Amino acid sequence: MAGEAEVLVVGRPLGWATLPHLRPEASHSSKLAVVVPFTDTYGTLAAMRMAGRLSQDLDAQINLVAFQVVPYKLELKRPAIAIACLEERLRALASDLAVPMHVDIILCRDARWALQQLLMPHSLVVMGTRRRWWRTKEQRLAERLRHDGHRVILACLQ
Repeated sequence: MAGEAEVLVVGRPLGWATLPHLRPEASHSSKLAVVVPFTDTYGTLAAMRMAGRLSQDLDAQINLVAFQVVPYKLELKRPAIAIACLEERLRALASDLAVPMHVDIILCRDARWALQQLLMPHSLVVMGTRRRWWRTKEQRLAERLRHDGHRVILACLQ
């Protein structure tokens, strides 16, 4: 149900002005924005399913955000991966759910920094992770985002 993916090149701090659809006042219906950062295929699918359930109950807009890290030796506008392949992969993931969502691909140097710059204060973030006895990178990121004042829901895979 996703339309065209929006590709952004981030070399400087970005915010809601860059992605206006993440602001609640961007739509006249004042929908809650639920941000789903792409982690891996299965984790993101679990997070999108949970976000889909939330969006039905809360009348929320789902925003799937994929961060493509570009090494410093490459120009920021020319990543090592073909953006069209990533866009197709994300569109295929989004089409698995019968929920409308907005897809963004962000080219950046540091994905964690870009995510923190992107989120509005007190954003709702849904991330997928695997259930492990050790803390996964997604759990560590969730702790960091909670520390920054965001609301984070982890969709755990078995």
